[in-house]
Amino acid sequence: NTPTNTPTNTATRVNATDTPPASTHTKLLFFTRKFNGDILRVPPGSASAQMIVDTSAYVNGITADPVNGYLYYTLGSNGNKIVRSNLDGSNPQDILNVDDPRAIVYDVNANDLYFVAQGAVVNKYDLDTSTLTQLPIGATGALALDSERGRIYWGDYQGIKWANLATPSQHNILVNLANVGVNSIYLDAPNDQIYWSQGFPKLIRRASLLGVDQNVVTIVTTDATPTPDDGTPYGEALL
Repeated sequence: NTPTNTPTNTATRVNATDTPPASTHTKLLFFTRKFNGDILRVPPGSASAQMIVDTSAYVNGITADPVNGYLYYTLGSNGNKIVRSNLDGSNPQDILNVDDPRAIVYDVNANDLYFVAQGAVVNKYDLDTSTLTQLPIGATGALALDSERGRIYWGDYQGIKWANLATPSQHNILVNLANVGVNSIYLDAPNDQIYWSQGFPKLIRRASLLGVDQNVVTIVTTDATPTPDDGTPYGEALL
């Protein structure tokens, strides 16, 4: 099915160089409980999580706009849309109707969303013009964006790859990982590091952004004992 735009109120865009709203000075951890259909927020220094979104759909992905103070999240096969809310979960608005959206990242410089949808294909959605573009990147499970370098990173069953946003058809390998299942990616761009979680085996690992297969180390093994939690690490958002 063809994704369809959902009319929304136009958000006031704040330039990335402007002082962000006061609420965005606080570092917050957001995470999803996919099959529960909810999003939780943990304030800094707190040992308890606050539920801020409770839906009847699977919450597949989450990303934050730290400049304008928004949260974007994807509702999967029983929701089929991208939603924007305030950082406390209030004022949810449907942004885009699309089949089975999954991982999602926000480009603070261009005010664009990049997300994986049905068929494991990456799409770009321009929030200023409501323009949807399918990119030549497929078989994708995890996404990350480096706005400073102008690059998008993704994981597939060959490893972690990247492309320049200006030339997304030119794919480059960063870390070779055969058949491990990359579940999520986090970039520490100022320190030239990339972190990812994987399912086979269940690990959180780190590597350098400066070359292929450079300084690959295992941070932690996440196999759970005992079951039923199988220990597979998924994703989160930090603001």
